[in-house]
Amino acid sequence: MSPPLPAICAIWIGVWKGPLCLSVISDSDQSCKFFRWLDKNTCPRGRATAPLVHKRFARYKADAIAARNERDEAYAMEAEAWELLRKAKRKGEKSNLKLRTAEDKVYKYRVALFLACTVLGVYFVFFNVSGSHCHTQLRLP
Repeated sequence: MSPPLPAICAIWIGVWKGPLCLSVISDSDQSCKFFRWLDKNTCPRGRATAPLVHKRFARYKADAIAARNERDEAYAMEAEAWELLRKAKRKGEKSNLKLRTAEDKVYKYRVALFLACTVLGVYFVFFNVSGSHCHTQLRLP
């Protein structure tokens, strides 16, 4: 990602040794009096430097626009990733809740099965011990 346009221009101004032209005000043949310079100097090279400066500024401006577009795309991708993360966390919470509910049901069924087997075992033990439930005795007067 490229730095923004003002930072590029400040770096470029510091590196470039000559005066820097911003724009052409008129197409007159007079040497430098129709240029507006960042360093308030007059142009020692004449109008020949203006197209080069304009090309560089146009290139830097295009780079800055491309960097801004990349940044916006990165922000959009980041927002989408955060949304997906939020959905995944919510789905995980729901699945954990379902897992806990299922574990509670399994525990309750095991307890119910244990109690049923215990009651059935107690029932068989008491009726087999007494022994009177299968045999009928006849009593004669």
